[in-house]
Amino acid sequence: MLGEIIIDELQVTTIIGCMDSERTTKQPLIISLAIQYDMQEAAKTDTIEKALNYAQLSEDIKTYVESSEHYILESLAQRIFDIVFNYPQALKASLFIYKPDAISYTKRVGLKLSQVRKPLISHDKSRSDQLIWND
Repeated sequence: MLGEIIIDELQVTTIIGCMDSERTTKQPLIISLAIQYDMQEAAKTDTIEKALNYAQLSEDIKTYVESSEHYILESLAQRIFDIVFNYPQALKASLFIYKPDAISYTKRVGLKLSQVRKPLISHDKSRSDQLIWND
């Protein structure tokens, strides 16, 4: 049973941006995630150990973002994906990061990215004995 966990509008503050004024004061970000995972075992056992623990994941993301500094959203997004894929249940994630105070005459600007978990190894079909470690 494939499904998605939704974390909608996680509110954080961090140092982000390229302008001098953005490097001295934390500013708000709004982060939303949709994380795809196989929910079969969690549903069958009714235990958090088999589920993707969205409360812990939200805390992990918030803790990282609020203690980090980045120049661009793309760099921060990659670090958030790294956190998501530290959870072995996560198969695919879509991420929205909004910077509401970036441009005064807009509601907010941001980016949307998706990433799929990379397999740990792949098999070279031309040589049956060769496994390739993916980076």
